[in-house]
Amino acid sequence: MQPQVGQITKIKTIILPNGRTGDMYLLPGFEAIPVVACKPCGSLAKSNKLGWTIYELSTGLLIYSYPYSRVSEHTAIDALKIVHTMFIHRGMDAILQTIKKHFEK
Repeated sequence: MQPQVGQITKIKTIILPNGRTGDMYLLPGFEAIPVVACKPCGSLAKSNKLGWTIYELSTGLLIYSYPYSRVSEHTAIDALKIVHTMFIHRGMDAILQTIKKHFEK
């Protein structure tokens, strides 16, 4: 069980099942669903450049990918705030059901 947090909190650096390295965060009210923020990656030349990407920890499923922009510098916290808002709108039960379905496959 994760501790409760009052704000987006970095816990540690980890390696996801897909091999990407990122920082694990806890989101307020959703501490039971740790997420991992990975730095921007890809190539502009190959048109596969991604901004900050957020994955669910236990499944490694992509939750959100912040659009890459040359003009502005977005941070992991920017992407995590969007994910936190998504979680609030979706609700804890719905998110946990999605994770459970992943493991039933």
